[in-house]
Amino acid sequence: MKKQEVILKIVAVSTLAVLQGCVAIMAGGAAAAGTIAYVRGDLESIMEEDITSIYESSKQALTDLEIEIVGTDKDLLSAVVNGKGAEDKKIIIKMKRIEQGRLVKLTIRVGTFGDKTLSHIIYNKIHKNLEKYATKK
Repeated sequence: MKKQEVILKIVAVSTLAVLQGCVAIMAGGAAAAGTIAYVRGDLESIMEEDITSIYESSKQALTDLEIEIVGTDKDLLSAVVNGKGAEDKKIIIKMKRIEQGRLVKLTIRVGTFGDKTLSHIIYNKIHKNLEKYATKK
């Protein structure tokens, strides 16, 4: 019986270590919107703003950074902005409304394997543009 308990504890600790980024996002989203994490090539954030404001801010961010917008799509629950950067680097910004009121999960992916630096630059630009596009709360 003790051997099974030890194995179970090892599996639980290992799982928590692997999922640490995901747990931080979920806990951060519940505690304070705006928390960001870089997980497996994606920059992820929970933002407290309406999806339309984030969508418009995302399009403006790519324009400000001289990244070509190659496609967009939006409805009341989700949105996506696709861009093409230097060296044909694919950039995907996804937004998904979370059930809890005005919370939106924002995901930024740059290239096939991710680019942490460029993802943060894009995120910061989106965040700055929100001042212009944000609705009154």
